[in-house]
Amino acid sequence: MPEHTHGEAIDEVSGTRWEDLLGDGSKPAILLGMLARRHEDLNKTDIAKAADVTRMTVDRNLGDLLDLGVIKPTRKAGNAQMYQFDADSHVGAALLELDRALMLTAVDDEQRE
Repeated sequence: MPEHTHGEAIDEVSGTRWEDLLGDGSKPAILLGMLARRHEDLNKTDIAKAADVTRMTVDRNLGDLLDLGVIKPTRKAGNAQMYQFDADSHVGAALLELDRALMLTAVDDEQRE
């Protein structure tokens, strides 16, 4: 089993808690991938890699996530549209708060062990 740094272990536990809350479908995976790389502009291929899903899966779910205000288009890089987690939207801000709460819960759980 690979060794993880403390931060990686917390991220892994936080990700697991997100899955507990939202299920393990494609949208939560894309959301988690975008949240983990929220300060970066990502194209669809980058999003797919971050979420460990196919590019086709990203294509199928991107519209819903844009409509919800979870992600936003940022710029064009050549022909590729770039996207970023939208921390300024109401939904994005709420998800960041939820992510912080889940991380704190993960830290509390780790300290109790």
